Amino acid sequence: MDQTAQSQEAPPQDVPSETPVETPSVDVPQGEAPPSDGPPETPPPQFPESVNPLKKFLPFIIGGLLLLIIILGGFLLFVGGASKKSATPTPPPRPSATPILLPTATIEPTLSPIASVSATITPVEVGRLAFIKDGDIYHSDFSFVTLLAKNTSPAGGNLSWSFSGRYLSWLPKVGNLTQLTVYDREKKTFYYYPESNSAAIADYSWSPSFDSFVFLTQGATYNLDSYQVSSVSAVATSLLKRSPSISQVEWVNEKTVLFRGSDGISSVNPASPSAKLLVANSSISAMSVSPDKTKILYSVTGSQKNDLYIMGIDGTGQRVLNSKPTLVDMGTTNLPESTLDKGFLPFAIWFLNAEKLLVPYQYSANLPLVGIYDLGQNSVQIIGPNALQKDDFMVDDFRLLGVRPNPLQSGTQQLTLYTLENNAKLNVVRVIPGGSSPAFFEK
Repeated sequence: MDQTAQSQEAPPQDVPSETPVETPSVDVPQGEAPPSDGPPETPPPQFPESVNPLKKFLPFIIGGLLLLIIILGGFLLFVGGASKKSATPTPPPRPSATPILLPTATIEPTLSPIASVSATITPVEVGRLAFIKDGDIYHSDFSFVTLLAKNTSPAGGNLSWSFSGRYLSWLPKVGNLTQLTVYDREKKTFYYYPESNSAAIADYSWSPSFDSFVFLTQGATYNLDSYQVSSVSAVATSLLKRSPSISQVEWVNEKTVLFRGSDGISSVNPASPSAKLLVANSSISAMSVSPDKTKILYSVTGSQKNDLYIMGIDGTGQRVLNSKPTLVDMGTTNLPESTLDKGFLPFAIWFLNAEKLLVPYQYSANLPLVGIYDLGQNSVQIIGPNALQKDDFMVDDFRLLGVRPNPLQSGTQQLTLYTLENNAKLNVVRVIPGGSSPAFFEK
């Protein structure tokens, strides 16, 4: 017990050594490591050789550069091809399901508030098509539309070329309806006929052989007067005055001015004015002269249907067109021939060779069935339904031009160009929004 207590009370103390103790040398056998006082040394860790990040992503960088070069090269080829395409002339119109809107070049001419007003016209060659848009006169080659003459008062309608192509004429939209506006393209000047106010102008027609025109006016009587377009002070030559009504006039040749009246179709010779009745029929509703000025087409309206007739300019060789001629081709319509028994609408459109007609048959409300009637072969080939209008006209052997409602803007009109090219069924190939009263100069 005493020893235990003593050991608890006096713990052992470290006694510093005052005299170094020599460590006896020990012989170590060859090949063995000498003894160590501490733990055995641990070898340093081995890290993998470091990799440069640029080398790691180098394949991706090279691939991206190659892709960029390929894209850039393709873009340059595309731009070069587009520039060549833009330099290519516009091809002639082809049948298309989507009509092409014609671009408009706006030119503002300088006007002078005098009786004969000078206007600046475009330096480009005048297009054969002229029309009215926003009260001004435009022209077109069916690729572009350009302003031709800026009016001091809006043009209304009845736009027409003179025989030489030097003059364009039209009736005003509002105001003085007793004067015809004539624009001289060579002098870039407007003239107005007649100078003094007279009876309202109902119709007019240019001479096909020289720069003169005939007026149809209505006052106390119906009057036909001719003017020579040489100066604004031209004097009228009276051709006819009568009480029976006249609704249409057409100057055919130097010896013949045709007119349609309440008593039928008549002619008058400008050199020795005296009327000659060619067809006595009070039911004639339309008259049209062929482009070659050799034939007259007219319509007689009956209680059940309309009949179309053809005759010579002098009234000879009259014959009726059978709605079902000797040869009938209904085309791809899948309609029976009996569809044609309803007869024609009261008009037809001449082809330029005067040997064929575009004829509209009664089919459905506001949509006739249109066919090509060959006068020589006495045959008809049906194209299909089309909203043909009596003022439409052929500009060449395959294209028809007319005024139609603009489906994109209610209450407005547009010029619409149709084609029969490549067996098309009067497909729309061009539209000119806002255009009206087209006139085509036949060179």
